[in-house]
Amino acid sequence: MFRLFNRSSIRKILATSTITTCYVQDRLAKKNPQSSLYWRNQTGLSNLIFQFAHARDVDRVMNLFKVLAPAEFTMYEFLLFLYHSDSIFKLKKLFNKLDDLIDNSQAADVVALGEATLGGNLNLFLKNLLDENDLKTLREVAMSKLITEKELNAFGNLLSQKLYLQAVLTLRYQNSNNVNEKINVRKEIAQLNLDVAGIYLALIVHMIKQDKKIPDMVINTPLTYENLKKVYPSVTRAGELMQIAHDIPEFRYDLSQEMVINKISSNYFLSVLEGLLDHNKIKALPNRVVGFNELPDTIQDEFLKLADTYRVEVSKINPTTSILYQSFWKYEKAIGFFAHKPARDNVNPWREINLSNRIK
Repeated sequence: MFRLFNRSSIRKILATSTITTCYVQDRLAKKNPQSSLYWRNQTGLSNLIFQFAHARDVDRVMNLFKVLAPAEFTMYEFLLFLYHSDSIFKLKKLFNKLDDLIDNSQAADVVALGEATLGGNLNLFLKNLLDENDLKTLREVAMSKLITEKELNAFGNLLSQKLYLQAVLTLRYQNSNNVNEKINVRKEIAQLNLDVAGIYLALIVHMIKQDKKIPDMVINTPLTYENLKKVYPSVTRAGELMQIAHDIPEFRYDLSQEMVINKISSNYFLSVLEGLLDHNKIKALPNRVVGFNELPDTIQDEFLKLADTYRVEVSKINPTTSILYQSFWKYEKAIGFFAHKPARDNVNPWREINLSNRIK
């Protein structure tokens, strides 16, 4: 029977159509992003792709590889990681809960929780912040034998110290009228947030690798980030780089939230843009996910500078991390820069909690 198209012809037509579509969309992105033919202006399609790209399962897989690549687990350690994944997930869930609570609280309320001292016993800050369910989670993690209670407390105290210092600096930023001081303070706040990411990733890796230097530090000297970086240099740096890559695509969202919660954001990219950012140009952007070429020139320039630094830094960790982290960077850039969180993140149950109620 006569066939108008054979399989080879169909493949060629599909390939040509795909290449042509990509070329046209790339030209529209660079030359005429306001065009109705540009895919980002098709609300349904743009939103569908964004929601899928940030689907919970997609993020979980990406985050898993972000942890495994710099950790460089042996086969035994990897199996141990899988076996105790429930305990690790509980800790992550608790960390996210407390992080959201702190993020959506006023700096004065955070400082009022008490001094965040270092050591192997829970400090006043955490005693006031953690409720009974939180403490139960910590006890369950300690019972897994992956980490001692003293070590877990030491990591928690170190994380809380960074959060406390962020709140102190936030108050300083809010009370300052000096432009140069505000630029420097925002950078310090952002760096503390990178430290938090480095500490958290080191905690996960330490639960599996259990380096004996850590318990010695906890017993003999308070666990500091400087000492932690000496034990897990690649892991802590990877955590910082993960946070940088996380912050960039959502800088528009974090900037808008500053107005909502009346609190300075710890977003690293916003700290890079401090003093350079034209808020009117940001507000003029479409109320949708925007592509790189739609961003103001100043932001594009700073993004490219940061991309070069990022590429150099990830290459210092190991080849696998370099390839994966750069791939994820390009992935996030391709998805775009959003002003609204994915639908699954729109409801924050901690936003309405008054932190002052937790002070005992």
